[in-house]
Amino acid sequence: MLADVMHHDVVGLWVLTPDGVAERRASRGYDPAAPGVVEGAETAGPFGEALVQQHPVRAHGARDDPARPVWVAATATEYVLAPVSAQGKTIGVLVLGRGGGAPYTEAEAEFAATAAEYLFELAGAADAASPEDQATAGERKRIAQELHDGLAQELTGVVLSLEGAQRAFERNPQLLGQQLAKATRDARATLADVRQYMGALRQSAPGGLGLPTTVARLIDDLKRQTGLSVEMQERGSEHELAADLQRAVIRIVGEALRNVAQHAGARHATVTLSYSGRDVTVQVTDDGAGFDAVTIAATAEADGHFGLVGMRERAEAVGGTLRLTSMPGSGTTVEATIPYEPAPVTADAARTELPSADTAPPARVGILARLFGR
Repeated sequence: MLADVMHHDVVGLWVLTPDGVAERRASRGYDPAAPGVVEGAETAGPFGEALVQQHPVRAHGARDDPARPVWVAATATEYVLAPVSAQGKTIGVLVLGRGGGAPYTEAEAEFAATAAEYLFELAGAADAASPEDQATAGERKRIAQELHDGLAQELTGVVLSLEGAQRAFERNPQLLGQQLAKATRDARATLADVRQYMGALRQSAPGGLGLPTTVARLIDDLKRQTGLSVEMQERGSEHELAADLQRAVIRIVGEALRNVAQHAGARHATVTLSYSGRDVTVQVTDDGAGFDAVTIAATAEADGHFGLVGMRERAEAVGGTLRLTSMPGSGTTVEATIPYEPAPVTADAARTELPSADTAPPARVGILARLFGR
């Protein structure tokens, strides 16, 4: 903002470290390969004056000076340096520079001082916030973005379907039933997304319940809502999972069970949690109609099977894999394996075992649909 709105060619935020040097933490207009540390920062020329005297300093820096200070960039000649300070405490220096024209005025120097003081307050607020507060703020921001990008898009689809029904009523009443049915499906799908989203929010802080207890509660909710018979099994010694791993397993189980309840025509399903020394495997098996797994997986996203895509992406996001096994008339098995300590994710390491075809990527869909599936 400072660079674009105030027309500065150079902006640099230099922060003091415990060993007495100043590091360039954020910048624009500097050569990325140039040194990013001011040695002896407290006493070095205009930079040191801004630090020690705690007032803005206007300075000139020659571009062709072979001995120019580190805080001088090759793209500017006129500078103002303002201490990032308040109430006698200084944590760094804000450097603003431009490549031509007259030197900075006193009014511009005062503006730089105000901007630097604001940066100090921001830094203080960040330091004062506990890790829990910072995590909460980040989660709120993520939720707001998902609601903006996802739920609004889903509701827009419902509105468009209802408008289509209205047009059918006015122009061709014979199409009204079809349009209303589509609007109903869209509304139910959006409602399901909202319920899944709220469930995910409740699961975002497991509260020490452990994976088996949380999965059991998920199963009980589904049995109560759908009447589906679901059995739960555990194998091996339970291993405590990090929160992100536990959420991934829970959401994969939830999506797999919803698919069983809505599409499989099954009478019974089994959820199995298996713990090994390196990973946890969750398997959801049903006795439903089954389907051609290779064909469905190859066109899952293009055909709108975002639940399958979502399960795969959740497994990959934590370094795991997903295997889908099904044949017409033989039921379906979804198996996700999640390592306790995933290795750095690479294109090969995170490759899912869900079959895929070499097809062009489909159009981008709403984030709620992709995150929570249908």
